[in-house]
Amino acid sequence: MAEPILSPSALIAPDATVRSGAVVGANVRIGPRSVIGHGVVLHEDTVVGADVTVFDHAVLGRRPLGVGSMTRPPRTDLGPLRLGDGCVVGAGAVLYRGTTIGRETLLGDLCSIREECVVGDRCIIARGVTVNYATRIGHRVKIQDNTHLTGNMVIEDGVFVSVLVATTNDNSMDRGPHDPAKLGGPVIRRGASVGAGAVLLPGITIGEYAVVGAGAVVSQDVPPRQLVAGNPARVVKAVPAEWLPKEAAPPAALPPSLDLPEFIEAFAWELQIAPGPLTAATRLADIPRFDSMGRLAFMAMIDTRLGLVLDADALDGCATLGDLHDLVTKTGGG
Repeated sequence: MAEPILSPSALIAPDATVRSGAVVGANVRIGPRSVIGHGVVLHEDTVVGADVTVFDHAVLGRRPLGVGSMTRPPRTDLGPLRLGDGCVVGAGAVLYRGTTIGRETLLGDLCSIREECVVGDRCIIARGVTVNYATRIGHRVKIQDNTHLTGNMVIEDGVFVSVLVATTNDNSMDRGPHDPAKLGGPVIRRGASVGAGAVLLPGITIGEYAVVGAGAVVSQDVPPRQLVAGNPARVVKAVPAEWLPKEAAPPAALPPSLDLPEFIEAFAWELQIAPGPLTAATRLADIPRFDSMGRLAFMAMIDTRLGLVLDADALDGCATLGDLHDLVTKTGGG
C-alpha cells in the first residue's frame, strides 16, 4: 500500500503513527500517541487529540455537500471537526466538519455523525448509527447498533438507546413548504432508556429516567420515571425503584399524615427541583416544571406511592402548592 500523504502544514506529534494509504490534509493536528489507520482521510483543519485510535478507511472532517433537491442547504462556514483525547473511531466511520466529540468516546464501525453535532465524554455510538445534523448528545450516553438519530435532537447525560430505534423531526413528511421552525427532533432527558425498535416522533420529550418499551411508537410526551409501551405508547406503570440509579432514588414514601414538609420534598423530587424555595403559598403557575408533563408525573407518583387517583379537574383548580396538598389530603380521606 502507498505511503501516507501528509500535508506540509499538518502538525503531527512525533510519537503519533500514520499508517500507509492515509491522507492528512492541510492544517490537521494529530496529538501524541494517536494512531491513524490504513486509508484514513483527515480533511483540512481536523483536530485529533492525544491517545486517539482511528481504524482503517474512516473519513474525518468531510464537508457536507448539498444538491438542488435538498430543502435544508448545508452550511458552508463550519469550523473544524474536533476529536477528544482517548477516543476510538471505527473502520469506515464518517465524521463531518463542524462537530465536536468529547473524551474517551467510542464511535463504532460505519457510524456517521453529521455537521454541527456535539457528543459528550465516555459515550458509545455503536456500529452503523446515524447522527443527523445539529444534534446534542450528553456524557455517558450509549446508542446501540443501526439506530437513527434525527436532526435537532437533544439527548441528555446517561441515556441508553437500544438497537434499531428510529427518530423523526418532521410531521409533514416533506409534504409542505420547508419551515425550519417546525422541525424538531425528540428530547430524551437524563437517565432515560429506549427499547429496541422504538419509534420517537417529532417534538416529544422522554422524561428523566423514563423507560420506553421495545417497539413502542411514542407520539406524546413521556412523564419522568414512567414506563410506556405499545402503539401508540401509553403509561404502563412507574419505573421500579430498583431500576433507578442511586441519585434518582425517591425519598421515603409519603407518610399517611401527609405532613406538608414531606409532601413538598416528594413534590420537588418528582419535578427534579430544589425544595428549599417551595412553601404552601408557592403558586403552581410559577413552577416551570409543573407543566402538562409535570402534572402527569405528579399524578402518577400519588397513584404509585399512595394508591390515590386525583381528579384532574380538581387538580386544575389548585392555585398554590398548599391547595395541591389539601387536594391530596382530602382525596386520601384526611
